[in-house]
Amino acid sequence: MAWHNKGNALYQTGRYSESIAAYDEAIRQKPDYAEAWSGKGSVLLALGRYEEAIKASDEAIFLNPSLAQSWNNKGSALGELGRLDQALPCFEQAIQLDQRYVKAWINKGILLQAQGKTSEAESAFAIAAELTGGQEP
Repeated sequence: MAWHNKGNALYQTGRYSESIAAYDEAIRQKPDYAEAWSGKGSVLLALGRYEEAIKASDEAIFLNPSLAQSWNNKGSALGELGRLDQALPCFEQAIQLDQRYVKAWINKGILLQAQGKTSEAESAFAIAAELTGGQEP
């Protein structure tokens, strides 16, 4: 748990390489630690290492399918790779797991907008705005 927390703190301060090393140590100590895999997926996504982010997210999902963040990360990575039809179900699963997950609603809206589904995108954005009280997430 300590290495996972360190990974989170390093990620929040933009120290991505060190964050990955901390998550890797958490995973080395406890290979079935889904939250560490999910955190690693977040960092890899931030670094633009999309295929690796998908693999880390898949491992987290395998270990704990109820981690909304992992589904959102996977959807974001797939979207960045242009695999929109695969990304949408990931965002929808994240939302099903946590209906108040603003990032997932926003990502779903962005994806729908990219697919030309304007009214569906506007609905997703409206829900995100309602959840944040109109404030930036």
